[in-house]
Amino acid sequence: MAFDASLNRVVLFGGQTATATSDETWAWDGAAWEQLAITDAGTRAGHAMAYDAEQQITVLHGGHATLTDFNDREYLGDTWVLTESGWATLTTEGPPARTYHAMDFDQGSQQLVFFGGLGSFSDSWTLNGDEWERLSTSNPAGRWGHTLSFDQHRDQLVLFGGFTAGGFEHEATWIWKDQQWAAPAGSAPDSRQTGSLVYDPAQEELVFLGSSASAEIWSFDGERWDGRIPQGPSDLSYSAYDTQSQRIVTVSRGLQPIDGSTRGDLWILDGDSWSLQVADPPLQGSIQSVVFDDRLHTFLVITNTGISEDDSLEMSTWKWVANGWQLVATAEQTPPVFRHATAFDPVRGETILFGGQRFASGGVRVNSNETWTFDGESWRDISGGGPPALTWHSAAFDQAREDVVLFGGLDTAGITGETWTFDDSGWQKHAQAGPTPRYRHAMAYDPSTEEVILFGGLTSFDLFADLFSNETWAWNGSAWSLRATTGPTPREGSAMAFDPIHNELLIFGGAATIFPSGLQHDTWAWDGSAWQLRTENGPTLLKRPQMAFDPSLNQIVMVGTSPDASVTGTWAWNGSAWSPLATAGPQPRTGHAMATDSARHQVVLFGGQTGAGIAADTWALSQVCTADFNADGIVDQGDILTFITAFLAGC
Repeated sequence: MAFDASLNRVVLFGGQTATATSDETWAWDGAAWEQLAITDAGTRAGHAMAYDAEQQITVLHGGHATLTDFNDREYLGDTWVLTESGWATLTTEGPPARTYHAMDFDQGSQQLVFFGGLGSFSDSWTLNGDEWERLSTSNPAGRWGHTLSFDQHRDQLVLFGGFTAGGFEHEATWIWKDQQWAAPAGSAPDSRQTGSLVYDPAQEELVFLGSSASAEIWSFDGERWDGRIPQGPSDLSYSAYDTQSQRIVTVSRGLQPIDGSTRGDLWILDGDSWSLQVADPPLQGSIQSVVFDDRLHTFLVITNTGISEDDSLEMSTWKWVANGWQLVATAEQTPPVFRHATAFDPVRGETILFGGQRFASGGVRVNSNETWTFDGESWRDISGGGPPALTWHSAAFDQAREDVVLFGGLDTAGITGETWTFDDSGWQKHAQAGPTPRYRHAMAYDPSTEEVILFGGLTSFDLFADLFSNETWAWNGSAWSLRATTGPTPREGSAMAFDPIHNELLIFGGAATIFPSGLQHDTWAWDGSAWQLRTENGPTLLKRPQMAFDPSLNQIVMVGTSPDASVTGTWAWNGSAWSPLATAGPQPRTGHAMATDSARHQVVLFGGQTGAGIAADTWALSQVCTADFNADGIVDQGDILTFITAFLAGC
């Protein structure tokens, strides 16, 4: 389990159930767990998992898979990274197969550091991008089940404890700094496997809270251990530092009657003194995992309350609220969609929305095959026939043929390359050959050539393949043709719209790598046969922005969100440069859709994923025009008549 800062959620993968290893991925957003319907990394437990802050991505390595029974295992040595599409193999080369090893991010060298594992492993590795490097430095003795934590004050990693290959416990402490290991002087806690190693920034020390019945506490100041045994809890396997109260907080399992704790009581360590906060009500079931949500300043606990008829574990999720544990339940609501495609249909005067992802029962994400229309006031479900359930597809309105064109996306079988059109008669599938299957591409209509233009996208899940495309394709109503393979660099998630004021099709940004550092901020214009660079200085770090032409401003308007979904901005294009619009609007999000509502002279935005979950809100952006005297959204002769009437009336 690791906190993924780019997703702003705690991510849990795999683990051991009652009978087998799991391949499920779950995310915690501060209110509820959500099982992610994404490609998995194979069933496994005992793997190492950490967030790489330099590459801004969660990395997983190794572990084991249970075969016929718990003692029959296959050891794994592959490395995976978590992308928005799911787990993707980063490399199969590097550290040999192993389980119960330790990995953490070294902020000093800006690298993931990896050590040990079951099988007498005593090797150290660092991850640089997509390549593991085995270090020739002298290493601690081989071990497994140890702890590894970063000491922020001293800019070093600290390793403690674990088991030897023969099952004997280690008591040695090692420091990782400047690409080498060193053993500090002085005594250390007795040998042990379990326990919590927590950094206390207020005391500027690492604190080890043991798992023995003596309730002992050890602090490490970077050079030596200091042992102290205050009166307190007897079982301290689940501890964390609360940045709000600036104290270490511990969940008691209540397995030892010596301290009077019941299951799930909280113990708070303030310097050398413990205080007990009795849980009312207490936890139910055996604790399986605990994580501290530093945003909400509370513990999140998963417990096993039994085994179902199909031999799967029955799990419950709890969070600490006030003085007790609250069972987390997902409220039933109309499921919104995100990662959908929209296009405004001026013939019907409605925005058309198709597909996307929604929550099914159990919190699993599933693709949608629903078609919705928005008339400026309300949404209407007009589903019936059409494309399969899709996500990450694109659509644009073809003015010459008066229909909506949809291409590509992800369906249940993988990446699709189907072309569909929508008009008064419904959806029609076109069998013509065209672009290779892809998703997260950009599409828009070019009235100067009377064609729908498609650019870029992702064409594979394989990180070793050419994932990103820079192809430009054109749809003339009956066939696709390849128009260019030069211009913007290969990328996905770009924003594209036609600017009728400057008579050109614009494309902005996108991602050229799977990492946030690959986000682009250049702007290009399509002249009907080639791309021309307009500027390299656009808004920075926008994740899959959306843009559309705003008739009230007579400008292209773009809405984008930072990779961590903390900031959303709105920008306008004047033909040569972007400028921010100082306007209140939607909260930060990604995976949303935008379209120009030319009937009502506004830009419509719908849905997406916010920090709070999947959104189902609809926003309209319009500019009040001082010449629109009759407030019908159009400046015409009617406004002159209204002005004259008001002028003669003296008002």
